[in-house]
Amino acid sequence: MAEQFKGVLEIDAVRGVIYFHHETGVTMLRICSLPTPVPAKTTTLLDITHGVGVNWNGRGRSE
Repeated sequence: MAEQFKGVLEIDAVRGVIYFHHETGVTMLRICSLPTPVPAKTTTLLDITHGVGVNWNGRGRSE
């Protein structure tokens, strides 16, 4: 089952970074090293595909 969170999506188009800040103020997600400029004002889907051969580490697990 998918989880949903309330908060703010921040797009730093110049630096190529997208953040999601939970309504509590905690930054829950950071996507970085994106090609620039990131389309900051889009009304369509911004499709980001995870890189090949890259893994993610968080809270003691690797996927």
